[in-house]
Amino acid sequence: MEIEGRRKTNTATEKDDRLLHESPRQNTDSSKASLERAHEELLAIQAKLSSQARELRKCRSEVSQLRLNRGRYNDLFLSAPIGFLLVDRFQQILSVNSKAAEFLGSSSTCLAQTLLPLYVVPDCRKALSLKLERACRGEAGDIQVRMLSGGRTVSTSLRLNPVKDHKQTGFLCQVSIVTISENRASEMQLKNARDYLHHLATHDALTDLSNRREFYDSLEASLSYARRNAKKLAVIMLDLDRFKFVNDSLGHEVGDELLIEVARRLKQKVKTGDTVARLGGDEFSIIIKEVTSETALDNVTESIRQIMSIPFKLKRQEVSISASIGVCQYPVDSVHKKDLLKYADAALYKSKSRGGNCVQVFSNNLRLKLESRVQMESDLRCGIQDDDFDTWFQPVHKLESGNIVGLEALVRWRHPRQGLIAPAAFIGLAEDCGVIEKLGKVILEQSCANLVSLHAHGFNTLSLSINVSSHQLQRDILVRQVADVLNATGLDPKLLEIELTEAVLFNEPGVSKLCLSELKAIGVKLVVDNFGVGFSSFNKLRRLPISKIKIDQSFVSGVPFDPDACSIVKAIVSIAQDLGIAVVSEGVETTAQLNFLTDVGCDLAQGFLLSNPVCATAIESTLVNNRAAKP
Repeated sequence: MEIEGRRKTNTATEKDDRLLHESPRQNTDSSKASLERAHEELLAIQAKLSSQARELRKCRSEVSQLRLNRGRYNDLFLSAPIGFLLVDRFQQILSVNSKAAEFLGSSSTCLAQTLLPLYVVPDCRKALSLKLERACRGEAGDIQVRMLSGGRTVSTSLRLNPVKDHKQTGFLCQVSIVTISENRASEMQLKNARDYLHHLATHDALTDLSNRREFYDSLEASLSYARRNAKKLAVIMLDLDRFKFVNDSLGHEVGDELLIEVARRLKQKVKTGDTVARLGGDEFSIIIKEVTSETALDNVTESIRQIMSIPFKLKRQEVSISASIGVCQYPVDSVHKKDLLKYADAALYKSKSRGGNCVQVFSNNLRLKLESRVQMESDLRCGIQDDDFDTWFQPVHKLESGNIVGLEALVRWRHPRQGLIAPAAFIGLAEDCGVIEKLGKVILEQSCANLVSLHAHGFNTLSLSINVSSHQLQRDILVRQVADVLNATGLDPKLLEIELTEAVLFNEPGVSKLCLSELKAIGVKLVVDNFGVGFSSFNKLRRLPISKIKIDQSFVSGVPFDPDACSIVKAIVSIAQDLGIAVVSEGVETTAQLNFLTDVGCDLAQGFLLSNPVCATAIESTLVNNRAAKP
């Protein structure tokens, strides 16, 4: 037993020794793990604290912003130009701004915690209380009440708006106070603003006369009045003569000043109830609401004509103009507004065609001409659609050799009733009714196709000249039309000449210089027609891409017996040649004219003496005969 006890003791001792040798290492590992856990816990605490700090800063910022907004709201509330009160669900005043306090005749402190209905007359208190109850349930409303203000009663309009009460559920009520007199003043300001906008919409900005829209409305109202009362009325159309020249030569500022003065003079010549309108540009119109007699109407129109003839003394310039006037009457000429406008315009057109500065009254003769024009316009549109237009040609001869070197394209209309019509009878109409572009394209396509056919038969040096109007240039579609036709026909661009009258090229502000440059870039040549009849300028001629000029027939007809005509023709030929520009003389009808033009060195000529215009089917025979006649 003793031995066994000693063995157990020795075993325990060995175990203790073993533990003593192993415990330092095990204790170190355990401490490290504890430290790591503590470090992780510390990091988690730091992250949480950092997050809480951010949240705290955010809350502080939001609180600061709320305080700032609240301060701004309070400032706006207190300094608003309209009286404001804040009322709770017991209808007690919580806060009041200075405007409301001033209106109620007490301080903000004294008004606080008092009942708002006590500040209205007894008859209105019940109605106001009901409105306040609804507002505190979230329902906005308006009410007009008589309030007590400094010992007197004042009619007011109250606006009640519900405001969320953040201290408890439900709403507070914000009340705005506007006196009826202030409300009426606002309504008056609004009415004045609306009247001003209506005036702008119905009156010309420059002259302050009625504009086109207001004129039509006035005419409709005047016609209704005339029908009800069996009265006559007159429509007067007026157009200023030479206004375009004044505008272009003296500038738009002077032109505007002139229009303002014209408007002032016209208003002097009509009675109250009559209408004076500016329809646009230099076109004016007048409605005489009651025509008592023909003599009275004649006196009015003649006085207008005379007052327009008196020189206008403007700020920087004295300007003299005149007016063309057209007149028609209801019910004498028509009972319809549309016809009256059309007839007055037709009378104005006739007045201008007579040279201006005159009065033209619409007549039955003008009616027949107008109806004829309307019919002609309809026929013209149908003619273009039905291909009733043919291209004719007038040869251009070289004076030195007598050879035909070019052709001028001329159009003829095969009218179904009137037969063959020359261009002078319908080109102007085509421009007015907006079909000149279609007609010009027809002429361009036909004439270019005919020239290509002549080239194929051996006349491959012939050039072709085609007249175009200012309308074609102003729309800037001519370049595209020319390019398309040249591509379709294969015609050499150098053999195509575009003719423009001197008036169009030099005096029309709408003519596009870019269009002329683009035509020149294509290779097409530009020709000035009717040279010398307008305000000719060789300086302008030098700056434009011009290849040829055509001396107007009015000068050619005077040579060789009119010394002035001879001098003009000689000067044109000499200067043009110095500029490298070819010269064509138009309208050569006598041998004496031909000899003179040859002697002064004119390059080319055309006219009845040399060749009449011929149709497309006969032009080849004319060319063959001309070639055969030359040695």
